[in-house]
Amino acid sequence: MPRIALASGHNARNALSAGADGDRATSPGVHMTMHESSSHLPSARHPSRLSTRCRLAVFAALGVSMALATGAATTPAHASQADASTNSGADLERHSLFGSYLSGRLASRQREMNAAADFYNRALARDPDNIDIVKQALRAELSTANWERARILAPRVIEKEKSHRATRLFMGLTAFQDGRQTEARKHFAKAASGPIGELAAALASAWTHAADKDVEGAYGALGTLKKAKWAQYYRLYHRALISDMLGRSDEAARVYAELFKADNRTLRLTLAYARHAVSRGDYKRARQVLRTHLKAVNTVHPLARALLSDVRKGEAGERLVTKASEGMGEVFFSLGEALTSEGGVDIGAIYLQLAFYVRPDFPMAMITLGSVYEATRRYDRAIETYARIPTASPLFFNGEVRRAINLNLQERPDDAITALNGLVKRFVPSPDTAAAPERGLRYAQDRLAKLGLYKGEVDGLTGPATTRAIRQFQETQGLATDGILGDETLDAIEFATLSRDELFAKQRALRVLLTLGTVQRGHKKFEQAAETYSRAIALIDRPKQRHWRYFYSRGVSYERMKDWPRAEADLKRALELNPDEPLILNYLGYSWVDQNLFLDEALAMIRKAVKIKPDDGYFVDSLGWAYYRQGKYEEATKYLERAVELRPEDPTINDHLGDAYWHVGRLTEARFQWRQALSFEPEKKDAAIIRRKLERGLEKPTSRVADQKKPSDTKAE
Repeated sequence: MPRIALASGHNARNALSAGADGDRATSPGVHMTMHESSSHLPSARHPSRLSTRCRLAVFAALGVSMALATGAATTPAHASQADASTNSGADLERHSLFGSYLSGRLASRQREMNAAADFYNRALARDPDNIDIVKQALRAELSTANWERARILAPRVIEKEKSHRATRLFMGLTAFQDGRQTEARKHFAKAASGPIGELAAALASAWTHAADKDVEGAYGALGTLKKAKWAQYYRLYHRALISDMLGRSDEAARVYAELFKADNRTLRLTLAYARHAVSRGDYKRARQVLRTHLKAVNTVHPLARALLSDVRKGEAGERLVTKASEGMGEVFFSLGEALTSEGGVDIGAIYLQLAFYVRPDFPMAMITLGSVYEATRRYDRAIETYARIPTASPLFFNGEVRRAINLNLQERPDDAITALNGLVKRFVPSPDTAAAPERGLRYAQDRLAKLGLYKGEVDGLTGPATTRAIRQFQETQGLATDGILGDETLDAIEFATLSRDELFAKQRALRVLLTLGTVQRGHKKFEQAAETYSRAIALIDRPKQRHWRYFYSRGVSYERMKDWPRAEADLKRALELNPDEPLILNYLGYSWVDQNLFLDEALAMIRKAVKIKPDDGYFVDSLGWAYYRQGKYEEATKYLERAVELRPEDPTINDHLGDAYWHVGRLTEARFQWRQALSFEPEKKDAAIIRRKLERGLEKPTSRVADQKKPSDTKAE
């Protein structure tokens, strides 16, 4: 089997990340993509990575062993037995404190914040006045949204450190929620140190004034940011939100227009501006804003798409922010999102939690925090966060797909498949209703009539009116105006007459089917996976380059089912759609090599894959194995040694290198590689073959050159 290596405010954000409580992030970015591994989907099996349960056990053991080991060592040798007993108890207590503290630090580094909070609180029970432990405990409680415990710890921190930023912000939000706006502003003012502190304090203070319906006070708080050029986006954006909420509609419109002219790519600004226009009954302006944004970005965000759909239907909606608590949530969400996307994951996560503190029902923040947990491999927390997204939210689909992926990463494939099947039932048309209409002249006439270009009868017959309509359409689309109804013209007609909602619904259905099939395939449910991919392919009327993965994935499933004719047909179809995709080049090329077929063509394909991705161990192994099949053992050895360097833990690659060593006379090294392969737990049938080689070696090879049929001898279906 082929192995797979599956596969506005920007300046302001940079300034923020540099001043995020003095912490620079050490974790990867928060935007994750799903790559295939040798098992076709990330599984949580990483030998070097401890499970959550194991890590917690390590933390606990650290505290106990530190206490016991160092406690015994510090008992004075000359002490009496009674004294030794007393001193040992004191030492045990002291080192239990030390062990709990160290365990908390280790848990924090591993981002096991629930465990960290528990260990820090144990340490505090033994040393309640230690301000460093209090601060670490508070940070852990804020990270896990344990507000009750945070409210107890926060006053203890500011007794010692009057301007501790995170504590002051939290206490300010607590006062804000209780309606004590003057007190809230005092807390925020004392948090105003460094870029992030100054910005957070100014924005939060402005919303305390907005809560009191004090427009001028809010403007004044925002005015403190005028000298900070990097903060102008935030200052103006929140000025517009506050103006909008407090009835200063003309001022809001002016500021929104100014900001949008400078930056039409930022989602929250787009949504706020469009919703403002709708609130004034200006649907034309709302459509214009949304279309301008959609043209400027590469992807259509579900919130923007849902709003555009509502605007087209003439449905009125609320402003983005309708009350001060939502505005305050917007402050901490925008700061948290900026920090996490620029690498400040730990402090950014706290700001996102503070957004939930004042605005618990915030789906956009849930998506962002979930992605933070994914980036830090806290899959359990990501699952919990995504599960909070309401089913009525436009973000529910995205969150549920991500939840399923995280369930799979936790090795809970049945739960992942159940979640995805729920989405399939809700968002994918049933097979009996999914068949596309037959595309032909009658189809084109009907669609052109909907565009107002064809005035005749929809009869499927060629005539001057039909030809004229086709020419007119081709001219509007920049196509060759030949009046001929070819595939390109049919594609353009279909795209032009499908509603955005229909296109989005199809894209969503394809996404969930691809994800479901990949989970099924990753857990060796190949027949189910093939059926799922087939259902997706049935939704694709005219496959384009971007659809290569559906055919590739189904081809892999067929290959694993030992149905090579259908596998080969799908892999060749995928290659037709995307001739430069290394995954396809490697998989099809390796499959041919492994069957001793089309070795010259296979070798050329694998070489191309290696040229595109020279550091992919699987691709390099395929190239070495292709040379091995041709009897070029010295050349094979060179590439297989490189493959083992890149993927030292892969049993198949080690096995291949052992075979190559044997045929170049390096027998001791061959047996070493075969033993290595066995140590990495290959599949049972492969393990049996390797054991036989260890006992008997390899026979002298016969000619490896296959009957050189051309790949074109087998047609793609």
